[in-house]
Amino acid sequence: MVKWLTHRYTIFALRILLALMFVWTGSAKFPDMKGFRGIVAMYGIIPDDWLWLSYLVPIIELVIAASLIPGIFCRFGASLSIFLVLIFIAFLMAGLFRGISLGNCGCFGSWTSVPLSWRGVWEDVGFLLVSVLILVGDNSFLTVDGWFKRKRDRQAGKS
Repeated sequence: MVKWLTHRYTIFALRILLALMFVWTGSAKFPDMKGFRGIVAMYGIIPDDWLWLSYLVPIIELVIAASLIPGIFCRFGASLSIFLVLIFIAFLMAGLFRGISLGNCGCFGSWTSVPLSWRGVWEDVGFLLVSVLILVGDNSFLTVDGWFKRKRDRQAGKS
């Protein structure tokens, strides 16, 4: 792997950008949760009895952001991001392969209309790659995790 891709400054920048994206998308879904639930229902993947799961999406997005911005449990936040983005990709691809025409894919809630398209899939693939880089990269720069690691290392050196 190219070393600069996992460098601590690169990972810091990617971590903040991904976190801000999740703050934006999570916050955009909260004002109209019923509208977002309706968009999820239009994909026809989740049975009606399970559509309540759509209410968890913005919460998970904000948990990811809350993990990545201060750098608390960065690897957990990156892992959760990978999981969520894979679900997003699966939904988008299922909709595209089934020929569903949606004027709003639901990526940014029901207020911002982004049509279902392959562009959304490729954007999510990019977010997936960023999440993987954060997972495997050096998360020591400006993180709570890094601060605790340095503190443990100093204490281990005194023993």
